[in-house]
Amino acid sequence: MNYYQEVTIIKNSEIDLSFLRNKIITKIHQQLITLQNNDGTVGIGISFPEFSKEHRNIGTKIRVFAQTKEELEGLNILKSLHVFSDYMHCTRIRSVPSQGTEWVTFVRRHIKASPSQLARRYAKRKNISIEEALLLYEHLKESFLDLPYLHLKSSSNNNTYKYYIDMIKVEKDDSNKFNTFGLSLGGTVPFF
Repeated sequence: MNYYQEVTIIKNSEIDLSFLRNKIITKIHQQLITLQNNDGTVGIGISFPEFSKEHRNIGTKIRVFAQTKEELEGLNILKSLHVFSDYMHCTRIRSVPSQGTEWVTFVRRHIKASPSQLARRYAKRKNISIEEALLLYEHLKESFLDLPYLHLKSSSNNNTYKYYIDMIKVEKDDSNKFNTFGLSLGGTVPFF
């Protein structure tokens, strides 16, 4: 990854920071969908420079990385995010610094199904009542991920869900494979 653009969300007393971040990530996701390869991956990754596991915080900055300047120009972040221009700042395309750069992957983490979800599935599969199935799963504890997350809305069914994100420090990898949210499917992004 040689080039990047940085989006900074401007804190605003009228609109919640996480609401803006979720909307901006959704817009970037919609742009990345149009750039999918045949295997469903994209060559553009994102990072969160203010990411903190300890504080469960993603931060106000989003960096979008690409191998070439032309890839970022084709993504045209400014145009796709123009509706948020009063609430964010976007830099011009810049070169990744050659000194002091670490490499990381930002990956999605899934929460395991809750006991009530497992019971509903089991009841449907075995054609028993949900109450009976709940008794079978009452010994399980609710799963919880202590990670920062985005609160997103599915465009296919309008359901909202938490999209948990984890950051892992790694050695540089040139595979450049990312999902349509810009998170790693083996690719790495600079972290500075």
